Amino acid sequence: MQILIDTNVILRFVEPADPLHSVTLTALDSLRHQGHQLVIVPQIIYEFWAVATRTIEANGLGKQIDHAQQCIQHFEALFILLKDERSIYEKWMSLVSRHEVKGINSYDTRIVAAMLHHQVTHILTFNPKDFRRYSQITILDPKTVTTLPFIEPKPK
Repeated sequence: MQILIDTNVILRFVEPADPLHSVTLTALDSLRHQGHQLVIVPQIIYEFWAVATRTIEANGLGKQIDHAQQCIQHFEALFILLKDERSIYEKWMSLVSRHEVKGINSYDTRIVAAMLHHQVTHILTFNPKDFRRYSQITILDPKTVTTLPFIEPKPK
C-alpha cells in the first residue's frame, strides 16, 4: 500500500535536533518493513522548500538553497514522487468548495486532492487535525504507527 508522507514528517526527518526526529525515523522504518511504499507529491516538496529556506527567526529551518536542493534529491531517492496532473486541480476545487476550506488549509486540501487522484488512502502526519474533515483518507500518526498492527488498505 502507498502511504503519503506529509511535509511536517519530512521536516523532522532532516533535522536531527528536532525532538520528533527519532520518532520520524522509527515510523518510516516500520512502514517500510511492513512493505508499504512511501510516497510524496510535489506539494510536499513546495511546502518543504518554503519552510527549509525561511529564516529561523521566521519559524523556518534557515537552510541554504544548495542544502535544500540536496534534501529534495534525497527525498526523491527515498520516496516515490507522484506526478502533478491537471485533474488534481479539479479535485482540489471540488474539495475546497464542498468542505468550505479557507486560507492556509487550502494547501492541505491540495495534498488530499493529489492523494485521491493517485488513489493513496493513507497519510503519515504529525498534524491529524489538518486532515480530519476528509473521510476518504486514513490518518496515521508517526508516534503510534509502530504500535499498530499491519495496516490494511481501505476497501475501494
